[in-house]
Amino acid sequence: MKPFNLLFAICILFGLGNSAISQIMISQYIETNSGSIPKGIEIYNHSSNSIDLSSQNISISQGTNGDPCSTKVTINSGVIGPNQVWVVGSTDLVNFAINGNDIAGVTDYGFIFNGDDALELYLDGVLMDVIGECSNDPGSSWDGSGVSTANQNIAIKPGICTGTTTYWTDPSIRFEFISNGSTMTGFGEAPACNSNTISTTFSLNYIAVNCSTEYNSSVSFSTTGSFNSGNEFNAYISDMNGSFLNSDQIGSISLSGTNISGNIPITIPSNYNAGSNYRIRVESNSPTIYGSNNGHDIEIDNTYPCLPVIPDFGGIVINEFSNGPEGAQEYFELVVLGECGSTTDIREYIIDDNNGEYGNEGISDGHLKLTNDIQWSGIAVGSIIVIYNSSSGARNPLIPADDPTDSNSDSVYIIPYNNTTFLEPLHEFPNASDSTYSPNTAPAPTLTSWPATIGLNNDNDAVQTRKPNGDYFFGLSYGELNNGGIDGTKLSDDNMQFMNGYFNNGDFRNINNWNIGNASAEETPGSSNSVENEKWIKMLRSTTGNCGLIALQNKSTSFTAERNKKQVLLKWISSMEIDTDFYTIYHSNDGINFKEVTKVKALGKNNNSTEYSIKHAIHNNGIQYYKLTSENFEGIKKHNQIISINIKFNRIYYDRQTRIIHFPEKGNYRIYSITGRTIKNVDNQSSTTFDGHGIFFIHNLETRETQRLYIQ
Repeated sequence: MKPFNLLFAICILFGLGNSAISQIMISQYIETNSGSIPKGIEIYNHSSNSIDLSSQNISISQGTNGDPCSTKVTINSGVIGPNQVWVVGSTDLVNFAINGNDIAGVTDYGFIFNGDDALELYLDGVLMDVIGECSNDPGSSWDGSGVSTANQNIAIKPGICTGTTTYWTDPSIRFEFISNGSTMTGFGEAPACNSNTISTTFSLNYIAVNCSTEYNSSVSFSTTGSFNSGNEFNAYISDMNGSFLNSDQIGSISLSGTNISGNIPITIPSNYNAGSNYRIRVESNSPTIYGSNNGHDIEIDNTYPCLPVIPDFGGIVINEFSNGPEGAQEYFELVVLGECGSTTDIREYIIDDNNGEYGNEGISDGHLKLTNDIQWSGIAVGSIIVIYNSSSGARNPLIPADDPTDSNSDSVYIIPYNNTTFLEPLHEFPNASDSTYSPNTAPAPTLTSWPATIGLNNDNDAVQTRKPNGDYFFGLSYGELNNGGIDGTKLSDDNMQFMNGYFNNGDFRNINNWNIGNASAEETPGSSNSVENEKWIKMLRSTTGNCGLIALQNKSTSFTAERNKKQVLLKWISSMEIDTDFYTIYHSNDGINFKEVTKVKALGKNNNSTEYSIKHAIHNNGIQYYKLTSENFEGIKKHNQIISINIKFNRIYYDRQTRIIHFPEKGNYRIYSITGRTIKNVDNQSSTTFDGHGIFFIHNLETRETQRLYIQ
């Protein structure tokens, strides 16, 4: 929070304009003293109500050189909560502000205002606040008493808590000097206009989790002001960059009263994303107050991440890769997956070459990661992203012109590997002896080369994508000394110098749907690889028709596992079969090494729904994995699905891959929210699908035992 004094006289004197409808104000302003950036403003919601920008748009008008004000920016999506801020301005400004304690959102807009320009702030078409005076040219700036709109970072004075619709020429009446115009101090932090405050204390700077072990502790907090009956204090953890825009709730307690303090039990779930810049803060909901964060970075170390599993369809996959027509003119071409016609959040997804899980050849230390930039939070499904080697002399001549933001709206992003706005080079892990995706442990160099992150070896290597926490998503490999990894997707035993690999259509995990080409003749960076590939990409982008990411010879609508004493009952339903010969069931204890259990003869051709089932005897506890494949009469095998079941008799667990809660045994259960509200009734079942996020309590009606479950 910015410094706060209860200057009531100032509030009364300068809370001008239509205060009855006033909700937002300009709380900070910056105009650079070095070149063209940073420039922008901070907008503060000083009311007690959230503002849904989809129904109440914010707009900013600008008057240049004495001209009348006209609309420049409109913000029509997002929500600004009470006592939160929204920053609008140049890229460097919004990237700085996004880590602020009180940030609700940012809008990247290249303002070209100077110190002599005027600004107007509107909410739903109603004027809320002004900077300067439209249709009036003050010369070089609006200034007074050392406060200026040129070359300065200025913030609202303590105690001024509303906007004004009365034009002014002296900014020192409302604003105070913070720093020169190249320093962005204070953006993302709300002015202290609320008498309620929350201070957060968490002294540890290191937390360790692993695939199956969570971390439990508590967060202390203290407050000033009064909190209403029924108020909840909730603890949140930021993302790995310290931003609370996409925070996770990790604990909660109910407390009310005045100037209270307490401790909130918290849980950092197992397999949480490793990172070194986490923060924790406490928030209340009656009234809504966003507390300060704990004041220092926290490192989360995922000491033993979960083993790779077959991915779901929300993420990015390789569509083409190239060793280049000559030299190191390499690139990775990616396609965004998800529900057809929608968008996918791909922030912090990982792009890498071999990390040692395909063999010991072609391992480059480090990897590339998509940054937490807001651009990556909603990328259209079917979009193409090309990341290429832009080192001196290495730019492939077939790479289209750079377009890291899809400025021409063709759903194609062209990004050099050293664009630090959208890509982050991580230079240490994985390496030849460590295949994990832990955060760097030493200061990162100013520029990490392409070969040191995802450079391709001609003889043996791999290309792959990973989820933000390092979990495997998709990959394929080549070379005599490498294997096909978890998907069994080995493209070739041969040297791939001057060659490219590209996908056509159907199941991208079926290596038969991939081709190898001559790089100089068959590369297509930034566009579809073939007529079949073009159809596949168009299907992903379409909002009509079937979104069949995999062309199946059968359509399996479900594959489930249910424990029955010392056996697992496996069921699957085929809604349609086209020349299906048989199904094969595989079992694994680790999710990687599968052994065949049995084959089940299919009906062959069938347009009706058919249920199949088998029983498999289990002799050990723990998570058991099952894989279902089908094979047609021509011998073409199709992977359908991988599921898991817990055979640990005294524990409930949630499988994030399948979104299923597994119970120790078939029975009657009730799922409650942390506030005690019944979320779901489960009767006579051993598992249930569940899409919730947060902390839940599961009560066994027969044993009367209750278990807490955190779902990320």
